[in-house]
Amino acid sequence: MILLEFDEDGIKTQVSIADPEKQVKKEKDRQKRSAKNIVREARDMWYGYYYVVDKSGGKKYWDVGNGKEGTYVKQTSSNKADLVDFEDKVLDLIKAETALIANSTVSTAAFMASVKGIKSGWGEDRLIAFFASAGFGMAAAINAADVVLIEIKTARAFDNIMEK
Repeated sequence: MILLEFDEDGIKTQVSIADPEKQVKKEKDRQKRSAKNIVREARDMWYGYYYVVDKSGGKKYWDVGNGKEGTYVKQTSSNKADLVDFEDKVLDLIKAETALIANSTVSTAAFMASVKGIKSGWGEDRLIAFFASAGFGMAAAINAADVVLIEIKTARAFDNIMEK
């Protein structure tokens, strides 16, 4: 839960009720970031998990979220492992989502090609298209299961960051 406050300049200040000392409190700090300070960033397609790593003044700040809530934290020795773990999980989720899209697209295209050819008989090319669609369909199903499992791990990694 986030409590919003305003400073003397009228800029929103975010204060985490859970642990305000470990988080960067000023929205002003976020606004000072520019594209040249961003070290790396990523966002998954479906679940909304994201991270942006900003290096300002020799220190790293992480903007992390899940599409519904997020936080902006300074990287310290005590939270570095959790932040890197979250980064790895987001990248794994992106990779699994991409594989699911690719396999689903190829499976659908091969299936449609085999269905169109069924009317004129089951020739070699139609059988190959049918079995290819079945194979890619099975790979897509496995990818879908991977996406669900990786999302659960990503949610756990995000919760670890939000609890500190």
